[in-house]
Amino acid sequence: MSQLKGKTLFISREFAKAQDFIVPLKEHGVNVIAYSLITFELEESVSHRETINQFNQFDWVVFTSANGVRYFFETLDNHAISPSEIQHIKKAVVGSKTKEALEQYGVQAHFLPEIYDAEHF
Repeated sequence: MSQLKGKTLFISREFAKAQDFIVPLKEHGVNVIAYSLITFELEESVSHRETINQFNQFDWVVFTSANGVRYFFETLDNHAISPSEIQHIKKAVVGSKTKEALEQYGVQAHFLPEIYDAEHF
């Protein structure tokens, strides 16, 4: 990493989430700029309500990111639905970070692939 000392590096990730990259780089004398190039926001729509009204028909929910977990539970909250009301639905996650995000809501994943790619999922 010595070849990066004194260089400026741009990381296209939200500053708070880029800390695992930023800290060691700065320790090696790298000037790091981190800025997210994408944003996430909850979209409310009629289709959300229609989907929520059909939860009793679902067997699985597949979470592909920690953001997906967060917005899923925000949507439930916005519609006054408790996580206990979806206990019958199995939950799958694509990776360990998504699993951890799900657990923050007191919910356990039923499936986590050993290799985090679509083929193994």
